[in-house]
Amino acid sequence: MNHETVWTQERIERLEELWAGGHSAGVVAREFGVTRSAVIGKVSRLKLAKRPTQRRLDVDPEKIAAMHNEGMRVADIAQALGVSQRTVVRYSPPRPMVCAWCSAPFEKKPGGRRPCRYCCDECRRNAKTRMSREARARRRLRRKEAVSSADGAAAL
Repeated sequence: MNHETVWTQERIERLEELWAGGHSAGVVAREFGVTRSAVIGKVSRLKLAKRPTQRRLDVDPEKIAAMHNEGMRVADIAQALGVSQRTVVRYSPPRPMVCAWCSAPFEKKPGGRRPCRYCCDECRRNAKTRMSREARARRRLRRKEAVSSADGAAAL
């Protein structure tokens, strides 16, 4: 690659012609014997028309959504359609939110950074009370085991 390239008026005209013809920066770079970055830089400085980026999706997003709604797993959908799991997740419908306590579906509350895991205050209280009761019971059990092992060691 020639790093001391001077962009002459003829080369600039040819660049504009190739760029308008839809040739990629890599193709133009090979023709001029410069780097792709040099072509992109020159195109930017000349303020030539930008090209829209196109996402190529070989599958129909509705097909992904239909398979997801049938209950198929993301990995299975991706394998069946020959796309990445990320693509499947991107085009899958959002999962409904369900309460962590009673499994009732509910709508996400507006605002806030993280959605609440419970459908109502009653479920939240029940879950926290149950968790704290279970935690206290586990703590009592550990204390009993510690005391009984200490008594057994003292007896020796």
